[in-house]
Amino acid sequence: PGEEVQPRLHQAIPERDFLLLVDSPDAASSGWVREEVSVALANRVAIMTVRVAGSEGFPQVRDLPALTWGPDEARNLFDLERAVRSRLALRRSFDRRVQQTLAHLAQLLDLRTIELGPRRLLLSLGAGAAPRRCLLEYEDAAYDLARLHRLARGRGDAGLSAPAEPAVLVHRGRGLSAEEQAAVDWACHGEPLQVLALDQVVPFFLSNLPSAAAAESP
Repeated sequence: PGEEVQPRLHQAIPERDFLLLVDSPDAASSGWVREEVSVALANRVAIMTVRVAGSEGFPQVRDLPALTWGPDEARNLFDLERAVRSRLALRRSFDRRVQQTLAHLAQLLDLRTIELGPRRLLLSLGAGAAPRRCLLEYEDAAYDLARLHRLARGRGDAGLSAPAEPAVLVHRGRGLSAEEQAAVDWACHGEPLQVLALDQVVPFFLSNLPSAAAAESP
């Protein structure tokens, strides 16, 4: 009694793989719950929503996986457990594939990585006193403009300023269409931000940061 739990929750959420949001009318009216959702999104923690009484009180998660809580309690719990297991398996598989991709890239480039937080890395490419740096964030969800905005803010937090130091969002999905890429370019307002599918990561770094390709030089 008397202990403030919100600071502990805010500290614990980024360390988790998953947040299960019960989207009820009461939760939707809670400023604390809204803060917790924002903390999860800012730290690339996967969210699944259980909608109770038809609530859609959290606009920022409307396009994320969701279940509707129906009258069959036993069926609800079965569906929920199956969905959570599947979502966690997909997330861990994507994380593993990202790490394998970066390990392969390190064999081709003079690459070092520094962990800045959950699914957030600072890449240092090239030898010498002034290596090229890149902020890389990855999420096992399709990109959206809110994620792109968080990437832009994260670029400033990581101390990147020069145009030669891009920030990259790696997302689970296909590469962008020409129309989607044009929309991303428009939203970036000249910021050096890139949205890549996982299979585009190695070609992007090899073609855009050739000066760091020490392993490929004769």
